Amino acid sequence: MAHIIVTGFRQTYGADGKPIDWVKWVPIHSPQTMGNEDRVDHMNPENIKGRDGANQSEKVAYMTAIWKDIEPAYTAWREGREIPLNGTPLAAWPGITPEQAEIFRLTGIRTVEAVRDMTELQRAKVRLPNSRDLQELAKAFLENSDAAKAAQREAEKDRQIADMAERMAAMEAMLEQAMKPGVEPDDETEALRAECDAKGIKYHHKAGPAKLRELLSDNEQEAA
Repeated sequence: MAHIIVTGFRQTYGADGKPIDWVKWVPIHSPQTMGNEDRVDHMNPENIKGRDGANQSEKVAYMTAIWKDIEPAYTAWREGREIPLNGTPLAAWPGITPEQAEIFRLTGIRTVEAVRDMTELQRAKVRLPNSRDLQELAKAFLENSDAAKAAQREAEKDRQIADMAERMAAMEAMLEQAMKPGVEPDDETEALRAECDAKGIKYHHKAGPAKLRELLSDNEQEAA
């Protein structure tokens, strides 16, 4: 769940000439506030760990949660890409009209998850008479999407298991065939047949090495 909405970034330069990156953001529960602007490096929990006692302080935990919303947006901004949304874009939700989506965006709500997680205060600011119903629809849409994704993962897993079983069956069939008499290398079969021919030993044209060796052994015993 998102904790803040990142609204933008900017860069300034300090007295030493080094660049300083700033992040603009608003709380998820109050997107229409004036907002906040802080140095990006001051928002990274790695830079405050070790201060004021234990690393797992409440401040570090709070900053860690916020940084999860800031970091991907900051990375995108640094790479010149569009700042990503923390969730499913409203445009991907067929449950609302473009006009309704625009009203949500005007109040800082840009994702289906944000509609689902609206507080009473946010609903009051959204100028839609059916905002509570839309919130329930958003919840149902996301639950169905999660169920569909889970079903897709299960289907993919079943397909992989079936493919593996098919490959194992093929390997077992090849091994079984290789272990059957008469499938040894042709050069050995031909050599045994030639030896039988030389000694006048009769054999079936489909006889394999095992049978040919048996005939040769019988012939030697008779000769003895």
